[in-house]
Amino acid sequence: MSEQQESNEEWASFSHKFARHLQQLRVERGYSQDQVAYAAGLSRSSYQRLERGRSQSGTDLNPTLRNLLAVAQVLNVTLDELVPHEWPEVRVGNPVRMKRRRSNPSPDNPAEQAAEE
Repeated sequence: MSEQQESNEEWASFSHKFARHLQQLRVERGYSQDQVAYAAGLSRSSYQRLERGRSQSGTDLNPTLRNLLAVAQVLNVTLDELVPHEWPEVRVGNPVRMKRRRSNPSPDNPAEQAAEE
């Protein structure tokens, strides 16, 4: 199996876990899909897709950050509580290494000047 296929399968599994967890949170709080959708500013069908874990075209779900925040706020949970804890690997290739750019110390900031000495 190629890395891409494995990544796609991991994402599909993650999307499905997210959908089940979202439904569980909603049901525990006694809300209907319509209530959560309305309060989050989503259409009912958009919210239903979140709980199915599938987009309108049938591909795995990839909701916007705005929609995730809105649903989390309606359900009174943090994003960390909303999203399953085992994240799939989504990076492609090697991790990026950042180099720190050395700047000249500001004459107005004694801490920067002391760090340079």
